[in-house]
Amino acid sequence: MLDEAITLIRHHIHHAAAVRFWHTLQQLVDAGLVELVRVSDTHEAAAWAVFEQYADQTFSYTDCTSFAVINDLKLTHAFTADHSAILGFALVP
Repeated sequence: MLDEAITLIRHHIHHAAAVRFWHTLQQLVDAGLVELVRVSDTHEAAAWAVFEQYADQTFSYTDCTSFAVINDLKLTHAFTADHSAILGFALVP
């Protein structure tokens, strides 16, 4: 999901804003206020299973990797405007 956030900021605001976002995020991670979870091989396998299963949806592969990480962390809420409700996640506006 981080890649989508950076891309969205880049395309809708400006490249410099995306760079600032990344640096701010890194400061939050360094301060222990935010945890950045990287996609593992296990997440990728789970993401691909979701991607294949939901042919009738417009999930991107990035969406599917996000679903896999959310499931792995046993989260119930997702801060997104995407399709997460379809897979049972509560959306946080």
